[in-house]
Amino acid sequence: MDTLRPPDLAELCPRLAVVGPAGDVPGLGFAVDDEGLPQGAPGEQVLLRGVALVRAHAAVDALDGRPVRRELGPQARLLALAAGAGPLAATTERVIGILRVTADRPALAYALDWAEIDDVGPAASGGVRLLSTSLLGALTIDLLA
Repeated sequence: MDTLRPPDLAELCPRLAVVGPAGDVPGLGFAVDDEGLPQGAPGEQVLLRGVALVRAHAAVDALDGRPVRRELGPQARLLALAAGAGPLAATTERVIGILRVTADRPALAYALDWAEIDDVGPAASGGVRLLSTSLLGALTIDLLA
């Protein structure tokens, strides 16, 4: 699966960002340590650490494929914009993680606050889908370890 270029990705999915060279994650409020693990903000308690296959989804119109910008309607469909494996952490505040670097894109970070999640349900892959109607998107998480 090809991944959109990072600037396009950030516009469509506001909870994705390119991991900076020093491990910084602009706009998402966390960093990546020397071992490549996501580190929450001060005061965040880590509840679970693992490695997962993650897909970041954004809403698109089913008829013309254009991004949905205002609200999910009957023609909206979730489309996976980026996918990859990497470390994740579930904290008291949110789910954070890294999609490891691939040949066609740099490492990407993702974050989704628990308060932004409207629905938690099973994914077709056997994992879990975290839906955020306010962000017009979702994360699908399949724990690997």
